[in-house]
Amino acid sequence: MVEILDLYNAIATKLHKLTGHPCYYDYVEQNAVYPCFFIRLVDSEQTPDLDRRYLREHNFEILFFPSESGEIQDINSEVYSLLPNLFMELEYIELNGTLLRGTDMGYKVVDKIPQFLVSYDFFILKERDKEEKMQTLKTNGGIADGN
Repeated sequence: MVEILDLYNAIATKLHKLTGHPCYYDYVEQNAVYPCFFIRLVDSEQTPDLDRRYLREHNFEILFFPSESGEIQDINSEVYSLLPNLFMELEYIELNGTLLRGTDMGYKVVDKIPQFLVSYDFFILKERDKEEKMQTLKTNGGIADGN
């Protein structure tokens, strides 16, 4: 079963490989190393599909903090050189040995904080309830003589 923490770790691994910057899941002002990323699960939904199959949707927001004050000195070189690369890097993440594709990707800068949005959706199978199996079956059979 896929855990939310597995998704966080897969995204953080990709971001760290790309930039070398640390990634945080909980917003921490103290002891944070800058520049850094903050990964936040915006919302998650589960929709029934067929029988035991459900679609799970996870929408993430990735914030980039280039400095402790959050101030961006040169937005063109610091941000706009990084954000477009996230489209390609976060298109696929490895999750429990399989690739998961990111959708609904986009970025914006709000209050001088770069934000990248991505969704990871996948199907899960609900486990069936354990039912007691039949122990024995007795049958009587014969051949009719046709009369």
